[in-house]
Amino acid sequence: MTIEHSIVVGLDDIKTVIFECRGCKTRLVMSPDSASIPRHCPKEHRDTEWLSGRASEIANDYEATSSAFLNLISAIELLRKRSGGFRILFEFRDERLASAS
Repeated sequence: MTIEHSIVVGLDDIKTVIFECRGCKTRLVMSPDSASIPRHCPKEHRDTEWLSGRASEIANDYEATSSAFLNLISAIELLRKRSGGFRILFEFRDERLASAS
């Protein structure tokens, strides 16, 4: 018999965004509403660049409501294939455990 578990979460369920250095495993934990990616590892691997360039700007409400969703899906696919100097983790509350207590 095979037992399979899956968890479905929405964007509102994300409790924290975690940036983890692939080298030294240092983690930065931030609120999803104010997260920003550091340019370098804050600890040991300061020579490894995490982020280059500048953030894109949203020009209007139409762009924010239509392309942000498309960009998110495209970014997930792209980021799953890359292995940069850090990785992004999402923490969320497991409602099954919260309701059991």
